[in-house]
Amino acid sequence: MQMKINKHAVSKEAELETAIRDAYPKVYSYLYHRTLDAALSKDLTQETFYRFYRHLDQYEEQGKLLNFLYRIARHLVYDHTRSRRYTDELQEEQMRDDTYNGERLFQKKEEFVILRLWISELPPHLQDVLLLRYDEGLKYRDISQITGIHVSTVKSQVRLALHILKKRAQKEGWK
Repeated sequence: MQMKINKHAVSKEAELETAIRDAYPKVYSYLYHRTLDAALSKDLTQETFYRFYRHLDQYEEQGKLLNFLYRIARHLVYDHTRSRRYTDELQEEQMRDDTYNGERLFQKKEEFVILRLWISELPPHLQDVLLLRYDEGLKYRDISQITGIHVSTVKSQVRLALHILKKRAQKEGWK
């Protein structure tokens, strides 16, 4: 008995595999910047793609695949944070970690670490828009699709997050 292979289905599968291979490092990067934990980021990235595959039949190609994956990843971070009260533990761990020891770091590295800590103290919705905009380089429109909020609200939230960080920097004596 001969089996028929649908060439269209094979090419779709290959396209999807390529798109996922390209998206994997971006999703991992987003999750790493949200959690600051490499092992947890790997786990959450795997879970993001697992959930995507599990519900592949429900996925409709209405928007960018990457935006859809970011949305799944974002919800996983929220779930994780909510279930383990992870934020407090992360801040304590960062303070103990000797990569955060200011005596051993160059000025730029120290400022980067402090800025990352300040970002982690922002409300989660402000962290999301800031990291998606500047770390992932996404356009406001794409962030709007990922977060489900209007483009003008995304712009306002980015400005608010930057304003909060700027005030904090001035308070700490940064130029």
